[in-house]
Amino acid sequence: MVFLQLPFLLGLVAVALPPIIHLIHRQKRRRVPFSTIRFLLQTDRRSARKYRLVDFLVLALRMAVLLLLVLALAQPVLRPRAAGDVAFGKLSLAIVIDDSMSMQRASNGVRLFDRALEEAKTVLRETPQDGEALIVLSSGRTPAALSVPASPPSSLADLIGDLKASYGGRPLATAVGEALDALKASKNRHRALGVIGDLQTRSLEGGADLDREEIEREVRSVQWIDVGGEEANVGVQEATVWPEAAFPGTPVRVRTRVYNSGEEPADAELSLWVDDQKVDGQTLSLQPQSAGEATFDRVVNQSGWTELSIRVEPDGLAGDNSRYVALRVLEPVEAFLVTPKSGAATREAVFLETALAPLVIPNYSGESPVRVTRSEYLTAGAGDWSGYDFVFCLESPDMPERVERNLLTYVKDGGRAMIFPSVEFGSLSDGGEGRTYAGLTSKGTWVQGPDEGPVGFGEYDRKHPVFELLAQSAPDLFSTVAVKACLLVDESKLGPYDRVLARFTSGAPALIETQSDRGTLLIWTTGPHTWWNDLPLRPLFLPILFESLKYAETSGNLTARGGSVEEGFRIRLNPAEGERILRVGLPGGQTQRVVVAAGREEADFYEADTPGLYRIEMTGERAVMTAVNAEPAESDLRRSPEEAVKGFLPESILAGIERDGKSVALRLSHATKGFPLAGWLMGLALVALLLEMYLSNALLRRSRDLPAGE
Repeated sequence: MVFLQLPFLLGLVAVALPPIIHLIHRQKRRRVPFSTIRFLLQTDRRSARKYRLVDFLVLALRMAVLLLLVLALAQPVLRPRAAGDVAFGKLSLAIVIDDSMSMQRASNGVRLFDRALEEAKTVLRETPQDGEALIVLSSGRTPAALSVPASPPSSLADLIGDLKASYGGRPLATAVGEALDALKASKNRHRALGVIGDLQTRSLEGGADLDREEIEREVRSVQWIDVGGEEANVGVQEATVWPEAAFPGTPVRVRTRVYNSGEEPADAELSLWVDDQKVDGQTLSLQPQSAGEATFDRVVNQSGWTELSIRVEPDGLAGDNSRYVALRVLEPVEAFLVTPKSGAATREAVFLETALAPLVIPNYSGESPVRVTRSEYLTAGAGDWSGYDFVFCLESPDMPERVERNLLTYVKDGGRAMIFPSVEFGSLSDGGEGRTYAGLTSKGTWVQGPDEGPVGFGEYDRKHPVFELLAQSAPDLFSTVAVKACLLVDESKLGPYDRVLARFTSGAPALIETQSDRGTLLIWTTGPHTWWNDLPLRPLFLPILFESLKYAETSGNLTARGGSVEEGFRIRLNPAEGERILRVGLPGGQTQRVVVAAGREEADFYEADTPGLYRIEMTGERAVMTAVNAEPAESDLRRSPEEAVKGFLPESILAGIERDGKSVALRLSHATKGFPLAGWLMGLALVALLLEMYLSNALLRRSRDLPAGE
């Protein structure tokens, strides 16, 4: 115990006044002769002894009243046992507030995050104001004004009123680590950590990464406020569109996964929205704590970027009721088919043109997604190819140099082209041994004749856009193709921007991609004719052509792949010598600039704070869009038992789990300033005074009835 107002202890001298006054006013007994009444005298003597006892109690109570009043004025406090040898001083408090998506839910009509803010305000206003405090949000999006220590702590109470629950799913342990780092820099020796959250199971992940010994060394106490919350919730956890790019009038399929984290079955009312308009809906029955899947089929006719979203009927947690996906509906493609003039090659060109014919059937909008123009070498070499979106070229050994020059110029200027060897390569075969050819595409090759026996297609890049559809729908279908002839490529002569996308079972390259400045060249080493292989007779030939056209339309200098709100997304672009400026359009309509340094091929965008579509633009390039969604794990609202907090933070300094900030503020005040006893002493003084008054009145009445001799 220590006294905050030591001078008042001088008042203890006043405690001696009641005995002095009592001795001064003590009556002297006088002996008065009276007749002998023995039994009455014995009774009076017993009453006198009782009177003396009451008189002593009155004296003691008067002394106690003065003693208690003097001690109360000296303001004694009990030193907290946990304080050890640390002198009483100022408090440094760091409050970690869980602002993840789960805190958006409402309980009894009040959002958990709003309640968390009110409890934080109570703590800030009622803790000792000679200390300092700071705020750390679990999402990591703490405003600068809150993340630095402020004094008095109550000054932060008004600043946190504008905070909103976010979509971040960062572990709470990361925010605790940041708060610990801030406390270590404080000069105040009394350091306390406060955590306000809903005990969501996911929020307690990552506790093993915390340095428990450091927390015990740097922090005197940990205060935890549980704001509660219901566990029932139905949320959209996943939404994908297949394919991710389509031509106008072609169907797309949207798949979604919905999760019910409640303890009771639920019927989820799902709906498909296209550009913020509801176009379809269905009901999905979900078992407790289980997921279900649904699909929507849709034909989109309008070219450009389209926003698709899957939504579920609103419930307590609105943050996971929508999930977005970006669909690129391509512009109609103008394709240019360049062919030799010979008869065999002409038949091959007709075969290829026929394969493309299904793509030129008018769709629902009345506009053909692909229009093919065919031209022979003579005409193509003298024409301008810049007006075409894609070039198919049948290469023969005697392809004119001007056609080769036009093709290279087209690709260099950003065009997309695909080259097949023509059947005219068969004339180079000599007894099955083949002849060397050092033309445009082969880069030092020789022809394998049909007599050497068929091979098949082997490994291929399943993640490349040309083969991604095939890998998802029929991954083994490619291996059934029989190849009779092909060009064998000397891989040592491939350039740094060349890569093999597919190989034959013999290991020889089947498809090579060459990047030339902004353009792309896809080179097949086997042709689109049964003389080469039976690929044109297979049902996968048309999808490969179709996906190649889409890849040509979607590939470019600028690409982006979306992620979660916590992760943001990554923008990829070709390296350049100078600095480049990107403009990112946010779902709310704002725009942010991203500077990409010279030579960089990617840029990360972390300011994706809101789910929705983000538009990325760069001068001279086609704009791209990507979807960003909430973290799926945040839909699971199951709560951890309170005992789990003891495994998350050191139990030795965990003061307990409270439901309100007032109790926490009182505990923090006691921990730093000690437990005040003045109020209790004043109360005891009042009780002693009332008891003294009662006994004094009783003593006065009794004194009137005693014999004069006593």
